[in-house]
Amino acid sequence: MGIDFRPRSGGLDDLRRFVRILTEVLEAMGPGATLRDLREGVERFVADWPFCEAAALRCALASAAALDGDREVEELCEAMRQRRPRRLGRGARERRTFHCPGTGRAIEVETYMPDVRDRSRVPILLLLHGFMRDPARHLAPWLPLAAAHGFAVVAPCFSREDFPGSRDYNQGGLLAPDGALQPRERWLFHSLERLFDAARAWVGSSVPRYCLYGHSAGAQVVHRMVLTFPEARFCRAVAANAGWYTLPTFEIAFPYGVAGLPLDDEQLGRALGAPLTVLLGEEDDDPQDPLLRRSPAALAQGAHRLARGIHFHRLALRAAADRGVPCGWTRRQVPGVGHDHEAMATAASKILLENHR
Repeated sequence: MGIDFRPRSGGLDDLRRFVRILTEVLEAMGPGATLRDLREGVERFVADWPFCEAAALRCALASAAALDGDREVEELCEAMRQRRPRRLGRGARERRTFHCPGTGRAIEVETYMPDVRDRSRVPILLLLHGFMRDPARHLAPWLPLAAAHGFAVVAPCFSREDFPGSRDYNQGGLLAPDGALQPRERWLFHSLERLFDAARAWVGSSVPRYCLYGHSAGAQVVHRMVLTFPEARFCRAVAANAGWYTLPTFEIAFPYGVAGLPLDDEQLGRALGAPLTVLLGEEDDDPQDPLLRRSPAALAQGAHRLARGIHFHRLALRAAADRGVPCGWTRRQVPGVGHDHEAMATAASKILLENHR
């Protein structure tokens, strides 16, 4: 069936190992250290104490944050020791192939399924990768989070062969190479909806909606799906650290605005009411980042990703107010974090899981 079973991760044994890691860090820092203290000094600890690799320490921090937030590390370790295996089963990580109906495309998908007895209500997260098209790397920090909270993760790979360049991935494939509008069934957003149907069958879940998360280029996909694809069945979408945006205005042509799209004013008003969180790292403020788009229209949104995200959200609030509709778009900023998909995953998980408690 084209399934490649990978080493499992994120289970109870891993959490016990993370406790040992955190305990060693605590001994190095002294009593009273918090997770915030650890995050701020993570690279220094990795360099100075060779008890673990950077990836293991970051996984420990992500797992701990998913369980209990920013408590003192000693108290947190004890809480992690007491967690029951039922909630923290090892789970299974698999690679599957999804054949998208109507497109002829075969999409490789990294998946994680937690070890739970009743799969019928397991929440499903669709996780969208960034510019490097590496879903396995983006999935890694979500494994302890998914294990701790019992949700499935589905991370498709939109390859450069089938989805070349920004037009076909970041911008959702709305336009053909000649600039003409493509049929909706060719849009990437349509593929994501069909992938959700397949994921429910893989998992055995009957949940009617999914969580949607993307970082960097994936965040561009997310916010454009919210704007232009009203039939999408997400319960909460989080767009983290996008490089540039499609603004909710008819005064600018797509892809920088929505002019030229099959979208009217009423539909735009409904899109502004959708549950979208614009998640921004407060240190993602490098105007010289080599992957940052510097076209005149992009620079008009701000000098760097943080400024552009703030501008995007403020414009959305103004557009909703002008139409007399409530704005469902919120903005959250993560202190001490730059363009880091691992650190942003922890912040995003707390937002997404609020919908499944």
